[in-house]
Amino acid sequence: KAMDTIMELQQKIEEMERCNMALREEARSEKAKLVKIIQELKNRQFQPEADEYRIDLEDDVNFHRSDVEPRR
Repeated sequence: KAMDTIMELQQKIEEMERCNMALREEARSEKAKLVKIIQELKNRQFQPEADEYRIDLEDDVNFHRSDVEPRR
C-alpha cells in the first residue's frame, strides 16, 4: 500500500514538473512578446526626435552647400 502511494506521489510530481515547464515556456514567450512591444513603443516615441534631427542635418547641409557654391 505504501509503495502505491509513493508511486502515485512520484507521478503527480512528474506531472507537476511537466506542467511547470510548459508554464515557464509560455511565460518566456509572453515576456519576449512584451519586450518586443516595449521596444517598438520606445522606437516610436523617439522617432519624431530622430526625424527632426535628420531634417535639421539636411537643412544644415543644404545651407552649407549654398554658402560654398560660387556665385554667378
